[in-house]
Amino acid sequence: MNNIGLALEVGGTALISAVLHVLAYRQRERQPNAAAVLWGVGILMGVFSAVLWGTDTDRASRWRWLLCSLPAVMLVGHAGFLHYVRGRLVLTDTAENRELARQLLGDARDADSTYRGVIESGERYFSVEVLVLRYVVPALFAFGILYGISNALMSWYEVYRGSPLKDPSQVTTLPAATMFGAAMGLAGSYVYSMLYLGRRAFRLDITPGAASWCAVTFAIGPVLAGVLGPYVLGSNPGFAIKTDLERAALLFVAGFSPKFVVSALERIARRLLSDDEHRALPARTIPLNQVPGISREIEERLGEEGIEDAVQLAMADPYQLLRNTSFDKRQILRWIDSAILMLYLPESYAALGRRGITGAMGLTWYTRGEHKASLPALAADINLAPSILADAAFRVAADRQAQQIQVLYNLQGDGLQARAEGPPAARRLVVEAAPATLPEDTSARDK
Repeated sequence: MNNIGLALEVGGTALISAVLHVLAYRQRERQPNAAAVLWGVGILMGVFSAVLWGTDTDRASRWRWLLCSLPAVMLVGHAGFLHYVRGRLVLTDTAENRELARQLLGDARDADSTYRGVIESGERYFSVEVLVLRYVVPALFAFGILYGISNALMSWYEVYRGSPLKDPSQVTTLPAATMFGAAMGLAGSYVYSMLYLGRRAFRLDITPGAASWCAVTFAIGPVLAGVLGPYVLGSNPGFAIKTDLERAALLFVAGFSPKFVVSALERIARRLLSDDEHRALPARTIPLNQVPGISREIEERLGEEGIEDAVQLAMADPYQLLRNTSFDKRQILRWIDSAILMLYLPESYAALGRRGITGAMGLTWYTRGEHKASLPALAADINLAPSILADAAFRVAADRQAQQIQVLYNLQGDGLQARAEGPPAARRLVVEAAPATLPEDTSARDK
């Protein structure tokens, strides 16, 4: 019966691997990136099939190996998704893109510097080396910690129930209550990590912090529950929980929620150490919900990335948000573009928004060519001095972050937009550079 079950397990994984290889072969020319992903998953299923076939253990040990590898597979799979799918949105370093950046920004020196900054930012977040360090390495640690602790617990269980071990050196000398607590804590940490990764994988926003936290949870959960094991399972007359099921559930929760315990301690410490006078000071921030398109759910997600107001959003790296979240590239750039406008004109951005100028790119448009003549009329329309609006517009045009947003918004990573619009010689993207000095305000002199 065991041989039949093993044959079904091996045959099923081998069949899935073969189907994925066939699909990848058919998509190799039309969608090479999708074919690469299918081939990778197919090879992974083939490895699983070989492990099931070659492992000289019982079925429980084989499936323990597969369950331990599941979190690592999810992390490595997300790294492949970032490289093959989201990585296509990263601006590639080509002569055509470099020429388009010069035409968009006008000044060749500033354009080249801004363009290099954009390329380096993309490599900093989406290069293969960075993805391996940020996702594959935590995946290996998560698998190693999970498999090592589970192996030690299974060895203890073999001794506990009286079965002989192949390797007597695996016998542990820790108390049975500690080992049982560690086992329940490991189960709790595994369930928590799978729920945590599953929720983020569904939204396609597994962050490097989430990958590292899973490995840490696999280590902290069993240790915390193991420390509590002798107290929870001991004969303590003052302990309220009496049944074995309730005690096991408590140890499971101890491994399931180490993060919640740490968060509760942080809240208590912050409440005890807070300064009432400092807390009474008015907050000079612009809330994220003032940025067009940001809802409460998006505000909470950006808060996980350390972005809590519009100023922080204006200084955020768009490639970091593109890698760590599932938001669309243009959507991220629009949010940062609006936040930059709020940063330079905190009291007038609402009036500009009612005139259709919702971001820095819209205001920069008034610093180019014949459009500069419209600045005084725009200033009068929003009840702002023309010199102040002109000064803010030219400062926004010279802002490095605003220039990078403009390049990323108008150029695509794979060059499709540039090819669709024709060669550089056929386009008229040449823009007059911002003058070295601001236009002189003659309103006071005329009076």
